[in-house]
Amino acid sequence: PAEAPIPEPVAADDSDADDEGPWPQPGQVVEVVWTKGTTLENPGEDGVDGVDRCVVESIWGLKPQKRRDSGYQCYAKLQSLIRLAGDADEPYKIVSADDPRPKHVHLKHKLVDAGEGRTWRILA
Repeated sequence: PAEAPIPEPVAADDSDADDEGPWPQPGQVVEVVWTKGTTLENPGEDGVDGVDRCVVESIWGLKPQKRRDSGYQCYAKLQSLIRLAGDADEPYKIVSADDPRPKHVHLKHKLVDAGEGRTWRILA
């Protein structure tokens, strides 16, 4: 009897994997929750003030969530379009995108897509 052929390894194709994406890519504009422990579906008592609009500068570390079996997380460096920098005269205040003052940079913002909700949404 002939031996069964060994199957070739298959490269992961997460382009249509519902549980892993689509995740934002550098250059895209996203809405993210500002307050830890909230989601876009449940922004907490801050409501719309608890949401930031940002450009994705980089994204890394996609993995299943450690404490929950219901989703995935990754980290992103985000440049805010509407929140003033922390060292501005009105730190973290929401302003119009055309305000010339320096805006906040999220150096390591956790993006979560899980059963309890999502902490980000791609706008453009």
